[in-house]
Amino acid sequence: MKWKLVGIIFLMAQIALAELPYAEHGFSKREAAAHMLARFSYGARPGEVDKVARMGLEKWLDRQLRADLPEEELNQKLAILPPAYGMDEKQLLATYPNPNEVRKMLQEKGFTKDDGKPDYKKAKDMLVEAGFRPPRELLLTLFGQRLLHARYSENTLREVLTDFWFNHFNVAASNNRARRYMLGYERDAIRPNALGDFRTLLGATARHPAMLLYLDNANSTANKDQMTTAEMKMGEMSVPPERKKNLQKRFNRRKKGLNENYARELMELHTLGVDGGYTQQDVVEVARAFTGWTILAPRMQKMVEDNRAMGEALGMEQEGGFLFAALTHDAGRKKILGHDFPAGGGVEEGERVLDILTRHPSTAHHIAQKLAVRFISDSPAEADIKEIEKAFRSSNGDIKTVVKALARTDGFWDRKNLNAKVKTPFELVVSASRALEGELYPSFALYGWLAKMGHPLYNYQAPTGFPDKAEFWVSSSTVLNRVNFGLHAARGWVPGFTYPARENSDMYRALDLLLPERHDAKTEQTIKSLMANPENLKLERISKFEARPNLGGRIDGQEIPRMTLTPDQQRAATLVGLIIGTPEFQRR
Repeated sequence: MKWKLVGIIFLMAQIALAELPYAEHGFSKREAAAHMLARFSYGARPGEVDKVARMGLEKWLDRQLRADLPEEELNQKLAILPPAYGMDEKQLLATYPNPNEVRKMLQEKGFTKDDGKPDYKKAKDMLVEAGFRPPRELLLTLFGQRLLHARYSENTLREVLTDFWFNHFNVAASNNRARRYMLGYERDAIRPNALGDFRTLLGATARHPAMLLYLDNANSTANKDQMTTAEMKMGEMSVPPERKKNLQKRFNRRKKGLNENYARELMELHTLGVDGGYTQQDVVEVARAFTGWTILAPRMQKMVEDNRAMGEALGMEQEGGFLFAALTHDAGRKKILGHDFPAGGGVEEGERVLDILTRHPSTAHHIAQKLAVRFISDSPAEADIKEIEKAFRSSNGDIKTVVKALARTDGFWDRKNLNAKVKTPFELVVSASRALEGELYPSFALYGWLAKMGHPLYNYQAPTGFPDKAEFWVSSSTVLNRVNFGLHAARGWVPGFTYPARENSDMYRALDLLLPERHDAKTEQTIKSLMANPENLKLERISKFEARPNLGGRIDGQEIPRMTLTPDQQRAATLVGLIIGTPEFQRR
């Protein structure tokens, strides 16, 4: 009986594994594991292809979807970041104040130059004593935590999807008002929900101050001729005439009118898609439903606390940095995508809109299409999109179910889609480090290289996020910079990028490390020819600026590590750099 049970369990395991149709498309298990790691991780680490093949692809994917692997190494690495990473929203705002507020404070306290501009050098001790830290440090922390999660997390699929969803719900650091909230936006709204359900993720982004500020919904209010939720409720309450008069003045003062930015992008980018079946009137009505969805700014905290009982009686809701201001919400009747919203609604109207949009067929198609482009090819087959769409609809947007369906599509395993996706510069940097068993440290030099290669992380100003097609990432200048990055990083000239230096130029070992199951005789011949050219061994730094010792920056007073190689190691490093620059390594 015991052996019979073991046999049944073994048979079930084999059936589960067969659900991934890689064998039907001519993949060996090892080739399939390499492809899976190329798409669902930031690249294979040494020995990882064999490990996944032995474990079984289905089991590996299921474990990644659970995202419950221990993260000892990642947590150790995150500990090197400035204190911003561990701060809550309130602490972040207090420690990294708005530059305009600091400028005004210095001018008021007399820390100015002859021309009246703030003198930050003179005020340095005062700023330190006040507990303020430089905004530049906050940006380094934002970049650093993404870099370290991508490089060191064992739950690598969650990190790939964190990148995907952040891009989908893009917020740009170029927006001065949203910038201070972006660290919490990724840490608290995106990453914890990257493998959850779409509705929860959508709601987390909709309520987060970073999104509310970036797409201006924080300033969107009822028009002056519209009654607000608070006004309607006040009419039903027994409020002293003088108090009622003062409240009415406040209502009228705060009515500045609709801003349609978030409503439009919510439907066009986040859910339905540009051809999702909505009208301009739907945009207006959705904007009305989201009036009053704003932020609890630091200057408002005392006022909200002092008037909480009255505010909640009038329909106010506050959670963390999110504030539903009933005194600015348009309480009139609305009709959105054929659904009636009776007069007198409050914060639940926005939540209902998110429910409607999540269940809409166009949302399932739009999200399926974007996931197919990200994980299959730049031009995925409609049949594959429909399979992913079907999973989205049947599971009510459960992201784990959707990813499983994606991994079972024929398109995912079609050999014509093998290595069909061009890596973003961020993926290039992280995958090179993982393949070489290297170390990554957040440095301004490393961020500068990303920008040079066309990927200034967190700084794509349009709400669309960075495009996910080769035509955006590949141009004559960016390709040259990718090749230069490989050579400079391998030779130790990029502060923040280090790896165990080797003494010999073993081409086959280097190819197996960097291109497992992805190189052929043509690749080998190309590398041999490049190594035979003496000019390729005489690479100089791009500029003297790059050699400055402080370019790497400091993390809490510690210099960013950099490499120093012997002449023999330099030759081996050139080989590594040339492979990083090959078209094969540029793709996943």
